[in-house]
Amino acid sequence: MDVLIVEDDQEQLDGIESILLEKYDHMNCIKATNYQQATQLMRANKIQLFLLDISLGDDESEQDGIALGTQIRSMQRYAKTPILYLTAYSMDAPRAIHATNCYDFLVKPYKKEDLLYTIDKLIHNRFLDVTPIELRDVNGIYFRVLPEKILYIEAAGKNLTIYEESNVINTSGIRLKELIAQLPPNFIQSHRSFIVNSDYVNSYDPTNALLYLGNHNISTPVGRKYKDYVKKIISRD
Repeated sequence: MDVLIVEDDQEQLDGIESILLEKYDHMNCIKATNYQQATQLMRANKIQLFLLDISLGDDESEQDGIALGTQIRSMQRYAKTPILYLTAYSMDAPRAIHATNCYDFLVKPYKKEDLLYTIDKLIHNRFLDVTPIELRDVNGIYFRVLPEKILYIEAAGKNLTIYEESNVINTSGIRLKELIAQLPPNFIQSHRSFIVNSDYVNSYDPTNALLYLGNHNISTPVGRKYKDYVKKIISRD
């Protein structure tokens, strides 16, 4: 998932990147310190989430974060892509919301937990653009699958079985760690051979090391070394 972070303070910019990468293993942070860099990068990439500092350098400049947000919204592919504003002045928030229909904002100084909670909220509310994943089945035929339809994935070497609500797909030529790099952050590895869509997790049974998925009467195993991680993620949800 590509995230564009725009912040004119290099220390804060690097700090935000560090916080995100510490939690989201498969997030790609693209960084800019000004309006011009940001506009170039958003045209060269397909951004799925924008984190914008409202004040970019000179406070008198018209090319602030809100102007950048307006430019983002003018591009059809970013018409609904979530924008999270970061600002030192709460009075900026109404102007940002009105001008660019941003999804949320944080007032500096904010806590690390608040930043992660807000991003989690955006992800789990499905505001992020989700691109279909192209895979190859066991017969060598390429197909696409939407991540939001996947319940879980089971691996056997380079062969994966993808379980949807009403469909089972067998793939070849891709390993679990390669596939999880293409999936949104709501997918968690719960076992060396299993990836689970946490949106469908209904409960966790630590005694039997099982995750139960929604109303589908399905359970998947939780590996020993993944137990603490799974418990942390599920309790947060």
